[in-house]
Amino acid sequence: MASKAIQSSELQYTIDANKKPVILYKGKTYSQLQELTAAIPSLTEPNSLEAFASALNFFCSGTRYLFITNIPEFQEDYLNRIEFEQNSFDYIPNRIIDHGIFDTSKMHPPQILNDELVFFVQDDYTQLPYRASCPYPIETPTPKVRYQLLPYQL
Repeated sequence: MASKAIQSSELQYTIDANKKPVILYKGKTYSQLQELTAAIPSLTEPNSLEAFASALNFFCSGTRYLFITNIPEFQEDYLNRIEFEQNSFDYIPNRIIDHGIFDTSKMHPPQILNDELVFFVQDDYTQLPYRASCPYPIETPTPKVRYQLLPYQL
């Protein structure tokens, strides 16, 4: 019988006094993914993949890349912003259309594909969407996540 899934909303993400990402869970502070998964073994189970990917992303990028929890909502907001920017004659700082229009149609919840954990994030400053991937299972105390812009929309 599988353990209760851990939700990313159960984890509290913050930056400590040394400007390092830490996660708080049930009153304890964790500064590494291995510490967190040792304390919450169910975090590594398939039904907790979203929370695991979110924690991995936070430990690896801090607040630079924001984990996308609701893909359909992100896609709708992204397309609405593109439409607004294309039809606006006003000055808009940090326009996402200045970077091109990215294909968000292939975005999906976190999945294990070909021995990689794949999930999606957005750059906190530009709001551009990225595909994030990391070898899975994670066997190193300092995992490396690869962030790639999504392909352009054709």
